[in-house]
Amino acid sequence: MRLMSGSPSGRIFVSVPARLAYRDAVGALVKAVCVQLEEQHRARPGTGDEVLSAFNEAFNNLALHAYRGREPGAADIEVELLPGKIVLRLMDRGAGFDPTRVTPPDLIGDDMAEGGYGLFIMRSFMNEVAYQRGDGGERANVLTMVRNLVEDHPAPRSHGRDKD
Repeated sequence: MRLMSGSPSGRIFVSVPARLAYRDAVGALVKAVCVQLEEQHRARPGTGDEVLSAFNEAFNNLALHAYRGREPGAADIEVELLPGKIVLRLMDRGAGFDPTRVTPPDLIGDDMAEGGYGLFIMRSFMNEVAYQRGDGGERANVLTMVRNLVEDHPAPRSHGRDKD
């Protein structure tokens, strides 16, 4: 896959089983898109690593939680290039969640928990993180993450306004 150097937009869609075993394969695609943007000077160096970290956290959460207790369904991933930004959408038809109920991790102190950093990492590396809860059937859960390519990465945020 090679991005057209003059094309500011495009879309890639991939559907894989919602299993951790597929994360690295789809992550390689996400990283390849970002590296090409960096090589074309359309994104600053390091963008690929940051976007990949956010993607990996999102995919982990989808694979571990969306279909818990039942056979995993599909994880649909869309990578969209728009002028000056990359948009990642992860979609599933599993159990949804309420991101406003996720407490931010305590980054101060000696008793840091092992988990609970997913949304924090996503929000730290992406300019926008929004979640729209589906109905567990026809209407999919959709996590949308947007990264502006022409500015430095966003400052870490502990809270964001999410849709559910």
